[in-house]
Amino acid sequence: GNIGICQGLDHILEAAERLEKDRKEVLFRFVGSGPVKDKLQREAERHNLSNIEFHPRVSLDEAAAHMAAADALLVPLADHEIYRSFIPSKLFDSMAAGRPVLLSVDGEARSILEEAEAGRYYPAEDGKELANNIRWMLDHPEACTEMGDNGRAYAQTHCTREAQANRLTAFLEELVG
Repeated sequence: GNIGICQGLDHILEAAERLEKDRKEVLFRFVGSGPVKDKLQREAERHNLSNIEFHPRVSLDEAAAHMAAADALLVPLADHEIYRSFIPSKLFDSMAAGRPVLLSVDGEARSILEEAEAGRYYPAEDGKELANNIRWMLDHPEACTEMGDNGRAYAQTHCTREAQANRLTAFLEELVG
């Protein structure tokens, strides 16, 4: 994906540092490219974080394989009021992958996540809360499996092209009718 400014990714380094001390099984994997990737890599090296890996951008098939191999998927955006009106497409991809989602986007994206019961919300750019949510997930594997299943079911029901076309048709009919 995009490793850019809008994602507000610095907090992931803070979470990694907090978790490295007591949850050695946690590994953060960045897959993609973007304007802040080099900075994040330098900071991870400077803090000697062994629980972070950086990988280059990959094909869609390879990205799907990375997502399927993950225990949870992060959908972060920076802490800015404008982002509260965004719904990152990565949210739908992550739910469709059947993995629990850690979302730091408030507003409609959070409402979708909570309606789907597909993961956990944490405040944008809050590394401490991200770490706390990861600890909770590690301590509740059955709940995580359920969240992943819920997300996949929600995506299959509400996020297909057919479902979206039906919603658009109903909306237009309501306008005309």
